[in-house]
Amino acid sequence: MSLKNDQTLDTLSDDEQGPYGSLVNTAEFVKSPQALPPAALLDPPQTPPTSLPSSKLLDNLPAVATQGTPTKLGSPGSCEAQAFAYGLGSYTAARNPDGTIKWDPQYPEYQVSAAFMYRWVLSKMPSECPKASLVIPYLNHLVANGSPSAQDVQYKPDCTYLNSINLNPTFPDMEQFMLGSFAAFQVSEETMPLLKQFLLNNQAVGFSGRVLKGYADPTLDHQVLYGTELNPNGHGQLLVGYGDQVGDPAKRLGAFRVQNSFGQGWPLQAPGGLIWMSYQSFLAAQKLAAVAYPRNLQPSGTLLTADNAQAPAAYIARSYQWAPDDENVYLILWHEFASPISLSSVALTEPGTGGQTATGVYGYNISTGYTYLKRSDGKQFLSGNYEVTLEGTVTGQAVNYTGTVSVDVSQPFQPAAAAMAEPIWGTTGAQVTFG
Repeated sequence: MSLKNDQTLDTLSDDEQGPYGSLVNTAEFVKSPQALPPAALLDPPQTPPTSLPSSKLLDNLPAVATQGTPTKLGSPGSCEAQAFAYGLGSYTAARNPDGTIKWDPQYPEYQVSAAFMYRWVLSKMPSECPKASLVIPYLNHLVANGSPSAQDVQYKPDCTYLNSINLNPTFPDMEQFMLGSFAAFQVSEETMPLLKQFLLNNQAVGFSGRVLKGYADPTLDHQVLYGTELNPNGHGQLLVGYGDQVGDPAKRLGAFRVQNSFGQGWPLQAPGGLIWMSYQSFLAAQKLAAVAYPRNLQPSGTLLTADNAQAPAAYIARSYQWAPDDENVYLILWHEFASPISLSSVALTEPGTGGQTATGVYGYNISTGYTYLKRSDGKQFLSGNYEVTLEGTVTGQAVNYTGTVSVDVSQPFQPAAAAMAEPIWGTTGAQVTFG
């Protein structure tokens, strides 16, 4: 379910907001940093593969959560907290930037507190349990602040308890759950291969969509859910694998491995808390997805100059062009901050006297992650030295960073170079401004 133009949370009925808990609000994803495929972040960057391995299953996953009770599996509506904060957050925080494992998120001390995060996000909407919530605030908060652990603030499927959680105390282990950044995209036929690419890159994917009919007790065929009929309710879950050969041999559709928040006893036909959902079912029901990137505790690269002595050190670790084909070209900056900032905008001035300056909005917290400019006119950006200006805030104080980075020719394709010209898009998909 998506919010209509004339709807707010106050105008939605209890039935519309639950019981599972996702608003499936496309608008918040459209405005977010838009995800680049893993191939864009390789050194050197590559074209996304057209042929992929037939299967992938992630390991080192957080334990299956129990969102509701045996008689009310999806109530209260904390599924987005379970999927994007507890699931995606715990999984990503347990990995180093190079992909190696830091700890085992099966244990409460290494899990993001879904209870705290659910209460915090609802307080900002504002709303209360058992209502549904948005998604992006969970990820944005984890980048800036981290979270108490599930050991610090346990989850209980009880609204009296959840609504009473004190949001003021800080816990010494919150910083260990700080993420580097996040990026979002919409689920479609075109982005289905992207889901597999992230999984192959050992990135879990949080997703939201509508609920398949009978999902509380789904009927499985060869251990796979094949239904495509939908309920109006929204639900968030975690994508943890895929298998092209899974399921009925006669159908040969393949399936995604989904970690749900209905407890270890679900589904009844194959208990354990996870399910195989056919590609057809997934595409029919799911709408929105997001990935996250670990925080680098040892930032390095080209050091930028800050105009505020209290600002954390800011580095550009990489600056390069990625051309996955002969039409689209991205100028990518990989940022590493000593501590997170709320990044408002990124401006790049191209080489040469009188070079154009393009400013793209960002609008979210970041400590380790990317921003980019994108052009689709069949030209690459000029190579050479670019002036960089970052604007943002740190603990409410404005901060500007400036510096110079070198950008080489695009890879793997190398179309002719040209000065920047409209239209050019930024990281959030909005057109940049010139001047």
